[in-house]
Amino acid sequence: MTGFYKHVMSESETIRAEDVNEANPVGVRNMSPEAESLPSIVINDSVILDILKPLMTATAWRKLGSAVLARKRANIWKCACYCKDTADDNCVECDSCLEWYHWLCVGIERAPHSDWFCYSCRLLV
Repeated sequence: MTGFYKHVMSESETIRAEDVNEANPVGVRNMSPEAESLPSIVINDSVILDILKPLMTATAWRKLGSAVLARKRANIWKCACYCKDTADDNCVECDSCLEWYHWLCVGIERAPHSDWFCYSCRLLV
């Protein structure tokens, strides 16, 4: 969850993802979830965000839900790489983190025939 939290946590707050738990939930003052800054993973239908609910105050959960809904309605996929450009037909999804990358950004010329993992996820394997 650390990767997700870096997208919704306020830059001015010093809260760390590992400090968040049911006894110390994320509040609205700790976050700034703007729809365009949320990672593409939040609009992937296979991702269940409800596991975050116990870690957030009710107001923070509603704010995150609104941002996720806005992101889903916009249906814009952005390259998770440095370019942050809109995804197009020549993109590949990481089978671990579910982020999208342009082929050019990750150095491939065509769609992989099997599972594909981004650089960050390959380091974790």
